[in-house]
Amino acid sequence: MSMITTKDGVKLHVEEAGEGTPILFIHEFGGNHASWEPQIRYFSRRHRCITYAARGYPPSDVPSSVDAYSQALAADDAVAVLDGLGIDKAHIVGLSMGGFCTVHFGLRTPQRAHSLTVAGAGYGCEKEHEEYFRGVSLEVADHFEKQGAREFSKVYGLGASRVQFQNKDLRGWQEFTDRLATHSDRGAANTMRGVQARRPSFYDLEDGLKQNERADPGGGRRRGRSLSATGHLPEEDDSGLRAFGLPQDRPHPQPRGAGGVQCATGRVHRAGRGRPLAAARSARAAGPDHAHQINPCRKNRWRSFP
Repeated sequence: MSMITTKDGVKLHVEEAGEGTPILFIHEFGGNHASWEPQIRYFSRRHRCITYAARGYPPSDVPSSVDAYSQALAADDAVAVLDGLGIDKAHIVGLSMGGFCTVHFGLRTPQRAHSLTVAGAGYGCEKEHEEYFRGVSLEVADHFEKQGAREFSKVYGLGASRVQFQNKDLRGWQEFTDRLATHSDRGAANTMRGVQARRPSFYDLEDGLKQNERADPGGGRRRGRSLSATGHLPEEDDSGLRAFGLPQDRPHPQPRGAGGVQCATGRVHRAGRGRPLAAARSARAAGPDHAHQINPCRKNRWRSFP
């Protein structure tokens, strides 16, 4: 266990195990660094496995201002962890909120990734449900702030995106809710407001990828090359990717069709002809511990939370 310091002075709790090619695991909103214990136990037999608590998640620092939380800072924090451990490149693995962070890691610093593994990161991506997702994120932030994690975890843990986990693995679900109850009230609220509610849709990022491919034809497909013609991506703001020329006041409109996802290794993963971006098809991307529902269905027994 160790603490590393980010470029803006936030201390992050880091744990690692094993030796070999590094794998960096980035946790979801409802979890923390300990959520990856099953994966750490397995992969540390042959790899150097690293996990960390994101800012706002004790024992990492919990900045009091929402301005200290953003999608850009989340991606930069992942890079800071590698820097603090003296690691040049790693396989980057992220779940849900951590999956979004992994995507941005690959867009901003592709030269630092051997590969990207993005799991369960589609919820809230669909343009027609974007405002709903943001509204629910802000509502969840209010509940964490007013009720506290210990009380609100009892509601959050029975949300539509969690109750399927309970049905499949009661013991695992109980560990999840017990861990959720220990979250920082302030950290959870600020993460929801600063990161989740402000993140751009994957469709906005796809538009940016196309722009960068036109600026540097074939560059993104050559192993180790940045997706940007300048070799790096500048800072993004809280509401979108300035690097991709997105407007800062509202989401960028995008057609629903998508060809694929460009990863840091240069491979293009195709979503299938005429189908939306695979990583954003959250209705079909349900996992055992993070099933996704895009239909608000307020008459349902359970509510879907980010």
